[in-house]
Amino acid sequence: MSKSKTRKQIFGKLQTAGIEDPSSVEQKGSKKVDMNRVIDERSGTYTDTPPIWDNGMYTKCKIGDEEHIFLVDNGSSATLMSKSAYIKIKEEKRPILERTENKLKGANGQDIKVNGKVQLKLCFDKTNNAHKTAIICDIDPDGTLRQDFLLTHATSIDYKRPTVNTKNFQIRCWIGGEAECRVTSREKMIIPAMTKASVKVSIENVENLSETGLLIADAHFENNTNLRVVEGVLDPHKDTVNVILINASENPVHGHENVTVGKCESYFEQKEPDEILCNHIHEADNDNTLPEHLKDLLERSSTELDLTNVDT
Repeated sequence: MSKSKTRKQIFGKLQTAGIEDPSSVEQKGSKKVDMNRVIDERSGTYTDTPPIWDNGMYTKCKIGDEEHIFLVDNGSSATLMSKSAYIKIKEEKRPILERTENKLKGANGQDIKVNGKVQLKLCFDKTNNAHKTAIICDIDPDGTLRQDFLLTHATSIDYKRPTVNTKNFQIRCWIGGEAECRVTSREKMIIPAMTKASVKVSIENVENLSETGLLIADAHFENNTNLRVVEGVLDPHKDTVNVILINASENPVHGHENVTVGKCESYFEQKEPDEILCNHIHEADNDNTLPEHLKDLLERSSTELDLTNVDT
């Protein structure tokens, strides 16, 4: 099968829905734009490489089996998803693209191409997810969570931590431009079968972390070694930091030095509020007499009793 036929088969359905072959997009005057270039939504201009992330707040979420990075932006109304991120979703799990009359403009006033809208299921961890309508268009990064999402799901935004708090869970975020804090092994590893071992690790860019860190396992490491990383909180600023690796297989596992076993994020304990709000406080007096609304119940429930029925 030729390359052109393969491409036609893959994108045939998307073309009928308004999405073109991502290798090129027709513009006015039949001028083709290389889709390796992306449009910077904030400036509205095409760039050869994605813009360097500024101090915006970002979070990771899964749609289908694909992990995406979304900008948390409460300065605009509609939640967006890039066309390139949409196409990466496996076809059997890809949301149906619907037509929309929405129009978008960049910061420079130029139109941003809109391909349609979809209903997204955004998974922020294994148990917590949220549903939202998103507009598919030519932007970078993968998407933006905007006012419509935040007004529906968010109860507060903590820019210091940073997190988006919802009624049922927290969406952990990071500030753009902050280096990722990888956790790597400092020594060669030999972990016998059916055992666990404590391994010395190094944490990159530890100066960006809070006093307490949250260790998150690297899925690639676990899949390729059959080891499991014990996730949890730790002190990233200690002179020696150790993590626990579990070998549940029947064979010993050997590992090399400087292997990425996970990453570390700042962790903040969620403290109880100093004040608890309530609608009404009833102050009881010291009167031991039976309340008026219980007197009738007492009389009706004790009419058949005599001294032989009373517990002493």
